[in-house]
Amino acid sequence: MNQGTPQKGKFKKLKIDDAMFQLAFQSVYDYQLGPVKAYLDMESGFIVWLFEDDEDAVREWNMDPAENAANRQMVQEFPDRYIEIPGQMYKENSDFLEEFLESDWTDDNELQQLASSAYSGSVGRWVNAVNDEDVVHKFENFRRNKITKIAEKYLRKLKIKVIWD
Repeated sequence: MNQGTPQKGKFKKLKIDDAMFQLAFQSVYDYQLGPVKAYLDMESGFIVWLFEDDEDAVREWNMDPAENAANRQMVQEFPDRYIEIPGQMYKENSDFLEEFLESDWTDDNELQQLASSAYSGSVGRWVNAVNDEDVVHKFENFRRNKITKIAEKYLRKLKIKVIWD
């Protein structure tokens, strides 16, 4: 049995950097990250970033192509140790915002109406239209909490107990 795979019925505690995991989970819809995949090292809890093409690693992140090639080799050689972090699709981010807007995030009815009317189907346009850092911050916390719950549920299926760092 691979060291990264917990024994049947037992949970393995794994310390994972919350900010890096959040970034990895959002990577599918975040075009600023480029064509990159993220993998969780089931032994160390580290996030490993991997471009399919070494030239993309250089162009997009100025990552040493040798580092990218080494990451690719590790992931390929130890598939039980490295699991791909399932990224969030663009629609899921919109769904999070819709759920947030329908929640009780504020007692101020006028502010809730303003935030709801600013939404036109795009989270980015909503951020610009709502033009209120406090509201955006509340949404980001809401989304972060939702992602954390999704991640913990996903990792529980793999018998991992997350310790967020």
